[in-house]
Amino acid sequence: MPLGARLLVAIAATVVSSAVGVSPGTASDGPTIDVVGACPDEAAVRRLLGELLSPDEARAAPVTVQDRGDRFRVAVRSAATMLEDPARDCAARARQAAVVAATTLQAQRIALGPPIWTIEKGLVIELTGVAGEPLWAVGAEFRGAYGSKRWSLVGAAGARGPVTLAFEDGWKTELIRFPLDVGGRITSYHGRWRPWLVLGGSATVNAFIGQDVVESERIWRVEPGGLAMGGLTLLARGRLGVAAALAVRWQPLPYRLHVTPVGVIGETPKWWFGLSLNYTIDGKASTRHEVDHRPDGGDRPRARRRPLQPRRHAGCRPRLGRRRRRRHGWRRRRLTAGPRQGWRRARARRIDTRDTIRKRTRHDTSGACQTTSSRSPPTRRGRC
Repeated sequence: MPLGARLLVAIAATVVSSAVGVSPGTASDGPTIDVVGACPDEAAVRRLLGELLSPDEARAAPVTVQDRGDRFRVAVRSAATMLEDPARDCAARARQAAVVAATTLQAQRIALGPPIWTIEKGLVIELTGVAGEPLWAVGAEFRGAYGSKRWSLVGAAGARGPVTLAFEDGWKTELIRFPLDVGGRITSYHGRWRPWLVLGGSATVNAFIGQDVVESERIWRVEPGGLAMGGLTLLARGRLGVAAALAVRWQPLPYRLHVTPVGVIGETPKWWFGLSLNYTIDGKASTRHEVDHRPDGGDRPRARRRPLQPRRHAGCRPRLGRRRRRRHGWRRRRLTAGPRQGWRRARARRIDTRDTIRKRTRHDTSGACQTTSSRSPPTRRGRC
């Protein structure tokens, strides 16, 4: 081909690309689009995607748009969407196709909220006192919390013991405990740190058996009580974390131990102080943030919206019903009728108050109210 012909072809290609609005390198650097049909236009879809996507995102996967009459189909990777457009607006179809494709191709970083549920497992060490001497109990505990808000529901189950309770005169009893806890937990989220507080009730299943006794059988009892626990959770990696907590258990109804024919030899402790060391596993993260985080790492509860109150005109007075008028009249009677005033005078004042209310509030057929009074300013109209 002669040199002049080549120049003419190059100039024509540049003019056509500038008229369409696509640069010479856009076709290769932009997204791969396959449009089957006349509507929408491939150049329009390519131009819109070029504005929404980065070069790396645009080359991530091909986009296929198929014209099917009053509908059109957009497919990206394994996701396909069928949209209706009976008017066959090609410009609107190009915009919708670009939005659907960009939503799939863009690398979205979703900000997730607190976990919906949390599981905690670990070791528990409890301390109490019997007959003036300290007593240690070691055990295990399983705890779970459900709720992504500031307040969540928590439940726990564990086992303690066995420990030996030593009483006066050399009497001894072996104790095994199985505490069951239910309560509410309030949690504050500060990045990887989560301080929390638990308040609830406890039901401890106790098993007793005497030691150094001729005839002894294991006795099972349930002791109700309360629980207060404060702890701190640290997220270590992903959904895994570690937690430490201090707990106080109160059992106001201790069980008295009897020995035949001696009688009562002692009772179970009322207070237990414990240390809990656990590892935690977070569940699925919530997509709705229940706590607004501040830049300094703190958090604050979401502000509650006040219910809308009906607006009343300044010159209108709402109509009072029969019960409200009666109540208003009796209230005036109580205020005006003293111990030295008679019932007839009080009744006259109450009737006068009712007549005044009827005169002040009048309603016309148009739905507006008119307030008239000898002491009030000129008549005003407005909606009640």
